Amino acid sequence: ETVECAPLAAQLCALQMELQDYEGARTALDQAIRLAPLAERSWRKWVAAQRSELAYHDEDLPAAISQAKAADTPFFREVAASLE
Repeated sequence: ETVECAPLAAQLCALQMELQDYEGARTALDQAIRLAPLAERSWRKWVAAQRSELAYHDEDLPAAISQAKAADTPFFREVAASLE
């Protein structure tokens, strides 16, 4: 099944992250991105935060750091600093 609504795909991503279904979360996140090509800055920051968490769980620390910096929130700035 595919979702054709970006906010719903984003919610599915968040749910799958909570369930530690990282492959499913990645698929839902990719779908949300595809459905929101003109996303606002806050949306792009949220996407970067999700990508950072997914990269961390994949043990891809350079990507986790890069995406944490792109998320540009106090929490993710601290994550990036602690991973460097």
